[in-house]
Amino acid sequence: MAASNAEDQRAQIQALVYASVDVLNEELDALEGLEKSPEARLSGEGASLDSLAIVSFQMILEEKLAEQFGAELLLDSSFFESDDATPRTLGDLMDYLLAALEAGKTA
Repeated sequence: MAASNAEDQRAQIQALVYASVDVLNEELDALEGLEKSPEARLSGEGASLDSLAIVSFQMILEEKLAEQFGAELLLDSSFFESDDATPRTLGDLMDYLLAALEAGKTA
């Protein structure tokens, strides 16, 4: 039963992250958009978003998370900061959010 709940939460998080990507991509040029894939890079070499787009994406996602889960989940901005040796992907973000929800890291 617990595994099913975790799978449900993971599916909800993936849906919210991808919905946030859709909103962000509507705001950006098609060339600057973010691919809806766990491998899509948010930072590091090969990332398609600049710092302003990252902040916009973070705000969109936090709003959607608050609507879905009824509590504000604060994303640590250091998550989005990395060097080329430690790229961050949408999959990493989904794992981070799932862990934060499981740990009850809401405001």
